[in-house]
Amino acid sequence: MFIICFADADHIDGLLFNSIYDVSKEYKEVTSLKIPSDNVISFKNNIRLEFDIFLWKKNPFGFIVSAGNDTDPHVFVLSYSDYKSKDTSYIELTYKDRPSIISIPVLDKDQGWRKWKKVVLYFEIENQRIGLSFDDQNIIWYKEKTPIPNKMQFHFGGTSFVVEPPRMAIKKIIFNRDNNETISWPLDENNGAIVHSNYDNGNSWDGSVTNGTWIKELHTRWNKIHTQRIYKNKFKFIGNDIENNYVIYLLGDSLYHYDINKKEISEVFPFSYLPNDNYLYHYNPITKKVFAMHGGGGSRISSYNKKTNSWDNFMDNFESDGLYYTSNILHNYQNGDTYSLGGYGWYEQKNILQKYNDQSFKWDKTKYKIKNGENFFPRCKSSLVFDQETGNYYLYGGQGNESGKQQQGFRRLNDLWLIDINNLEFNQLWIDSTQIVEDYKSNFQKIALSSKHKTIFKILSDNRDNENLNLYVNNTTKMAVSSFESRNFEYFDVQLSSNINEMNNVNIVHFESLDFRDELLIVVLNKKEDKDYLEFYTIHLPIIRLTNYEKNYARFIIIAIILLAVCGFFFNKNQNYVEESPHPIDLINNKKTQHIDISQYILDKGITISLLNGFKIWKNGNLLDSKEWKSAKARELFIYIVINGINGVSINKIHDLFWPNVNLESARNSRAVAISRIRKIIAPYEYLLISDNEKIKFINDKELFIDFRNMIKILERPFTIESKSLDDPIMIYGKDGLLPNMNLNWVKSFRLELYNKINRYAKEYGEVLILNKNWDKLEWIGNQMLYWNEFDDFGMRYVVFANKMNKKEAMSFKIYNDFSENYTTKMKEKYSIPYKNIIDFNIKESL
Repeated sequence: MFIICFADADHIDGLLFNSIYDVSKEYKEVTSLKIPSDNVISFKNNIRLEFDIFLWKKNPFGFIVSAGNDTDPHVFVLSYSDYKSKDTSYIELTYKDRPSIISIPVLDKDQGWRKWKKVVLYFEIENQRIGLSFDDQNIIWYKEKTPIPNKMQFHFGGTSFVVEPPRMAIKKIIFNRDNNETISWPLDENNGAIVHSNYDNGNSWDGSVTNGTWIKELHTRWNKIHTQRIYKNKFKFIGNDIENNYVIYLLGDSLYHYDINKKEISEVFPFSYLPNDNYLYHYNPITKKVFAMHGGGGSRISSYNKKTNSWDNFMDNFESDGLYYTSNILHNYQNGDTYSLGGYGWYEQKNILQKYNDQSFKWDKTKYKIKNGENFFPRCKSSLVFDQETGNYYLYGGQGNESGKQQQGFRRLNDLWLIDINNLEFNQLWIDSTQIVEDYKSNFQKIALSSKHKTIFKILSDNRDNENLNLYVNNTTKMAVSSFESRNFEYFDVQLSSNINEMNNVNIVHFESLDFRDELLIVVLNKKEDKDYLEFYTIHLPIIRLTNYEKNYARFIIIAIILLAVCGFFFNKNQNYVEESPHPIDLINNKKTQHIDISQYILDKGITISLLNGFKIWKNGNLLDSKEWKSAKARELFIYIVINGINGVSINKIHDLFWPNVNLESARNSRAVAISRIRKIIAPYEYLLISDNEKIKFINDKELFIDFRNMIKILERPFTIESKSLDDPIMIYGKDGLLPNMNLNWVKSFRLELYNKINRYAKEYGEVLILNKNWDKLEWIGNQMLYWNEFDDFGMRYVVFANKMNKKEAMSFKIYNDFSENYTTKMKEKYSIPYKNIIDFNIKESL
């Protein structure tokens, strides 16, 4: 189990593949994934494989996926070629001895981190053809009487004779066999070498990973991205070039541009420091120049010329009055003005805003308005971040007090401000609630603000380099995190390295949020074997922290595997049975399931759509009669577009699904008629239905509520015990699940996917309840799971164990006995786990 620290946990699933160029001390092998690990997937007539992929770096060449069997280990290979064009790569399909039977171009702009694209492969025995589709484009078919085996094992990242993947990530692997049965591997794990499938008829469907990196891992720990041997500890962070993805810093007598995307030093320039050590170096993101100014304030702004390795406008004999040390620098992105805010000098903090005059080379005091709040306290050393979307700054805390006088005692402020630098307005979001800090040597911190995620991050330490104010930490960074809205800091640890001896008393010299990458960055100085190194570490946002429950859950899995081996039986239900009966009745104790009524979400103005427990649609609060549709096809198409989410569905896919056996012109006409009918039904809200880039979408809007989308959003967040109501997802799902009265094949895949998500949520919730010894709620959870599937093994265990712990031993045994007898009657085999094993197992987990 894991807990998200802020925001939604979008785009955190998937497996990252290391290429041959990524092999190092950390990654000793390249990545491969076999599905299933020790089996083949068989089918009668056809099979469709689809998965999501992003190519996070253009090189090198590699094998995306291949398949074969014992008889023919080389059925097909889907490869990635990067070398044929400067701005385009290619995905190419080779079948047996026929190279590149299908080749699809992939532009460089469509490659990159989290630029997910869908790949679909079609194998049709009856038609003897193979198809390939990329990014929901038209299917390209190869039809040269292609014999296709009906049994294959799939190898991502390699072939039967070599493992050589490109730099890619994979998630949501789905197989559809014979247009009926769906098996999926979400790749939503956060550790381990096993890839779990949704097909619960035993472990033989699980896949195996070699040397992979789970994307969730990148959200749970610091990941080293750069190591540089250094000979002088003179590091200075300068700034970020967002357009080029550069982190700019000084080290020794050189200026470095580090490409955070390519994870390599892109450019190095010789750098001449100014003769006055009191000058500080900054980066102007507007002019894209390094500039310097005296730390005490009042000096000219001198710009660095990289070509000549010299400074413009530097005045050698300048003497500062020393009033504005450690002030903050702000830039007006509209007109290029530069401001200085606050600062310390002569025993006094300031709250003065100064604007630099590039004609007179002076700093002019500038008035600003306090729009919300009473007073902007005098301060220095504040944390500041620019919001690219709004053009405003966020400023947090700093060192100061109400008067600015040192004799009053300075303290670490914790107020938060929104600064509109264009209109010179200060808006207070948090008031200061601190007291005077008597021992300022304890609990030192470095702070980073994320304007994109509206979050404050702190790294805490009890040890500091007093000369440079850098933090010392060992293998773990202690962190505090709060959103701008909640003002509620959570405290937790994030690991720096799996090797404890490698990170002993390292020096954190810089910490910031890279919003353009959705990452946090720390820069550390580390000594290893008497050699000094500069190291960059990142952690992806949103941060996920593992709880103690993760360890318990891992132990739970290990014990469960032992029990399975002893009993020789796979616990879980048969997947086909779930599809045929998605909402079985409760055979245990006749308690009714609880369900959140959709009526509380119905909009007085707008469209409300319910897909859970049956399809219904309201317009301006009025339920529409099903007869108004007039066309069943239009109604089904509407549901299909809605259920595919905000990304929409391609027009070609709609044609293939709804009008598969007609020519293209007829399909277009039929689609146009159906879409016209849909628009009439939802008018005047037809603007919600759009056609964009050969896709049809039902967009999100304040005048739209869809219970299915709301449910998916909840379940895609990592399970967290801090949620306001852990019962809500289960109650929203209700008894009948997704579209129970629609038996179309495409509905079944969505229904099964949602069932798997809510079932996994319920399992995680149940384990937390066992740890917390909440037996009544555990019984309720178990009952809900048995409503969804009468053979849900975890549901039965939870109900049985909850009654046992509530000292209802007779009821506990009766429930187990009824479940066992029902299983034997319908599944035609004996339920082989004894009652005592279930009780003993759960008792161990609750201790």
